[in-house]
Amino acid sequence: MQLTVREGIAKIDSAHDGIFGPFSRVKIVEVTDGTSNTYLCGDKAMTPEHYQDGEDLGDDLCAYVGHADDITRFAEDASGYAGKGPEHGVVGPPVFDADLYKVAWAGVAQFGGCHVGGSNMCFCDGSVRTISYWMDPKVHAKLCNRKDGQAIDPSSLNP
Repeated sequence: MQLTVREGIAKIDSAHDGIFGPFSRVKIVEVTDGTSNTYLCGDKAMTPEHYQDGEDLGDDLCAYVGHADDITRFAEDASGYAGKGPEHGVVGPPVFDADLYKVAWAGVAQFGGCHVGGSNMCFCDGSVRTISYWMDPKVHAKLCNRKDGQAIDPSSLNP
């Protein structure tokens, strides 16, 4: 039996634990880790020399591509696609744009930004906080996961 696109993606993405994903419709009650402990969205890392030319692999398509590297960022990807972090498949914390692709774990789906002190992240409660580029990657992964049951220490956001 041949699957539809929706069925195929649902099968591949059954472990979806973030807020956004293909065909996802996450309700606020499904953010069981708490809205102040879960990222909604955040700055994306890009190489500075490609801010304007569309040559950065994380920004080479239009804004309407949906669930793609140009729009979506990840903390963890079981396939390892989003990069290889301190643990297999875990992308490191947000990265400063000037350092993108200079660190072993960075990839095209990396959170980050051009701000020297850290990356701006919007949480599901509507707050925006600056997250350190030097935070523990495990804490970053917890913040991207809406339902892992893992508490975070607020001081770990900016060590």
